[in-house]
Amino acid sequence: QMATGQQGNSTEIFRNLLPDNTIIINDLELWWERSVTGSEVLKEIIELVHIFGRKSFFIINCNIHAYNLINKILPLNENFISVVECEPFNARELKLLIQNRHKSSGLTYYFKNKAEEELLQIRTATLFNSFFSFSDGIPGVALNAWLRSITKVEGQNIYIEKPELPNIDILYRISDDWLIIIALFIQHKNMNSSKLARVMKFSDEDSEKNITNLTNAGILEHRENDIYIIARHIEPFLVKVCSEKGII
Repeated sequence: QMATGQQGNSTEIFRNLLPDNTIIINDLELWWERSVTGSEVLKEIIELVHIFGRKSFFIINCNIHAYNLINKILPLNENFISVVECEPFNARELKLLIQNRHKSSGLTYYFKNKAEEELLQIRTATLFNSFFSFSDGIPGVALNAWLRSITKVEGQNIYIEKPELPNIDILYRISDDWLIIIALFIQHKNMNSSKLARVMKFSDEDSEKNITNLTNAGILEHRENDIYIIARHIEPFLVKVCSEKGII
């Protein structure tokens, strides 16, 4: 209703849409949860694709870790024309992404106390290669790393340092109980205490206690409406740990 400005249920709205339209559903994992009744909205989305797929072109994106799990419960692959797994950017693509986003700000960055237009080509390449190494080519991680690498702001000038790969040995020593909860946050993107309680079959008290402990440890961040997400600066490293341990 909000996206189309029309009233009625989903079926009525789709019937009233003009043909040859495009429907984009972002973050499919937010419409699902890993619980007994957690797939009801996904079933409705799939039904809409079946009924209106010739009239509307559906583009649906999803976290790969959530998609792999959902696909074991609901055969998503069977309902789409194609499934495209987005590959990481290469070093050149990542450099262009960061530079274009930076230029849109109208700011000038300084690295090693030299303005960007004064930097030698090899020094510029070294700077952006460090963001590629840090992010493994994942655009969102690289853009977050760029913001976190700003050490000082003076007027229209920002001062940048290379991102340093942290020592993540300590992350491999996180307890399995915590890693299971972390994996659920990776798959669901964000959760509140009630949702975690449903997914983990925790009591409300245990759910709030676990969220508090993970937040105090710097693993979770609190957002609006009592929503929690994994801290952006360590998320890629926690994904790596959970993947290597076979949790996701």
